[in-house]
Amino acid sequence: MIAIRDGHWRNSAPYSPSSNPYYRRGAIGTTICSNKKTREFVQTYLRVFVPGIGYALTSFAVFGSSILFFLSALGISGRGYADILAAVDGVPLLHDLLEKADPAWGNVAIALVGCEVLSPVILGATLALTPRVMDALRAKLEDWGWGENDIDKRTRDILNLTT
Repeated sequence: MIAIRDGHWRNSAPYSPSSNPYYRRGAIGTTICSNKKTREFVQTYLRVFVPGIGYALTSFAVFGSSILFFLSALGISGRGYADILAAVDGVPLLHDLLEKADPAWGNVAIALVGCEVLSPVILGATLALTPRVMDALRAKLEDWGWGENDIDKRTRDILNLTT
């Protein structure tokens, strides 16, 4: 194999793991180190995965239910986009711009503004509910065989797939 060293073309041996000073072929420590690192990775993954997914699910559910609440309130009351359009009737430029929008999207925009106004309440509800969702997710992972007590089995499964 030809490689450039010091600006000159030279023949060099192909890369092999034995040229890596941190790898020793056949060393018992290599397998033990690999198993330990895989176990640490799976443990870290579970410690990060459960809270992250728990928060994401809770946040999505609380925000989604808030949007649906505002949209249903606007739909039931008959208020919303039409009232804003009537309020800006005296401003021709703004009225012409808003008139081009679909009334359903206008109500979605009003619902988004309502959620923005209530964002501290939405955040508080999300933070209050997240621990319960995390506990439920951990329980489900335990049922499915992906819990913290199954780390050794999963590590062996992963290592068996890669060897």
